Amino acid sequence: MEKRTAVSIAVFSVISIGFFAVGVHVGLNAEQWAAWIQAIGSIGAILAAVGVVQYQRQNEIRRAAERERLSFQRKMYAMRALFMEIAQRCHTVAGKVYGDHITWELEKTHLQEARAMLTALPVFDIPDSGLVMRIMTIVTGLRTAEAMAEAMKTPRSKSVRDHIASILLTPHDQCLEAIVEVTNQLARCSTEKELELAWQSFERFKDNMQLAKKVMASQQQKSKSEPSDSVIKEPSDKQNVS
Repeated sequence: MEKRTAVSIAVFSVISIGFFAVGVHVGLNAEQWAAWIQAIGSIGAILAAVGVVQYQRQNEIRRAAERERLSFQRKMYAMRALFMEIAQRCHTVAGKVYGDHITWELEKTHLQEARAMLTALPVFDIPDSGLVMRIMTIVTGLRTAEAMAEAMKTPRSKSVRDHIASILLTPHDQCLEAIVEVTNQLARCSTEKELELAWQSFERFKDNMQLAKKVMASQQQKSKSEPSDSVIKEPSDKQNVS
């Protein structure tokens, strides 16, 4: 835009100088000079109007591009949070394969809810076809995981449990891959300042997690070192003689 403005000013300056040179050459009188200057002013007004229209058009294009960028960014953040939630659910369910007294109907419901969250996404509004394919793959993996949760209602041998655990972790691994893809998309559509703020937030989160672990470890150590409250007092060997 700045380049076009400079070109317009240069063109107007050349035209003005040309008109002035022609006026001097032909020897215009005062009345003719007034008409001459009016003509130059009219040309300047036309060029200014064109410049204003171009400026407004470029501004609108930039605003539309920024709105589209922010909309895409919000979608990517939401999808990353969704993939993280589903990955956590699959990891939790897979970890219960070797446990006892697990309510597998409830675990199956957790997987069904995760699949429902993905299928509820408006796939036609997702701007990246690769992410759409990734979502469909995770949906298929979750459907298989639900069948494995159903199978765990019956006691299984260790080898079968190992196989079921690996199947349950498949959508977990796929979600982690999707998180990487979404993060790459975010890096492409974010400004340098936004990336810097995101990194600072991550550093604060990491510091808070380390602090929380230290506090928990300190509390556990303190709990172990404290004597138990349920100490049974032995009766005294000495008794009062009346």
